[in-house]
Amino acid sequence: MKTALILLITPLLIWSLMRALVVPLLTTRSAAGGVVDGDLARCTSADNCQSSAAADVQPLAFPAASETQWQQFIDTVASLPGYKVLKREGDHVHFEARTPLMNYRDDLELLWRREADEIAIRSASRFGLKDLGANAQRIEMVRKLLALQLQQKG
Repeated sequence: MKTALILLITPLLIWSLMRALVVPLLTTRSAAGGVVDGDLARCTSADNCQSSAAADVQPLAFPAASETQWQQFIDTVASLPGYKVLKREGDHVHFEARTPLMNYRDDLELLWRREADEIAIRSASRFGLKDLGANAQRIEMVRKLLALQLQQKG
């Protein structure tokens, strides 16, 4: 009976320690690229990063938007569970996004391109060589949030 209990509890303890101690330590280095030549930095790897600086991800349409709408959108993203603004400089915002299960810290960046009526977006994992689609899902979730906000405006 004791052996069965130990075999059951040991993996749970290891998982808890990994989630609470090891993963946050390994994911403290930011994967944000910032703004380079007026655009978000390109991804160094397509396996753990998605960006509208690449041809396969479209920027978010943000037609005839105002400063108030931009701030509301930033507030909406920041209010999501696990998201917080790390840095804001002008029209560039850098968020930290924590994954719910393993508490990984990832980076989400938005850059409002006012003249183009769009928002450039970049989502990158800090840990691991592959993201298993997490960054693409994050970008689509943010895209849907913006569409909902614009729909409510109109």
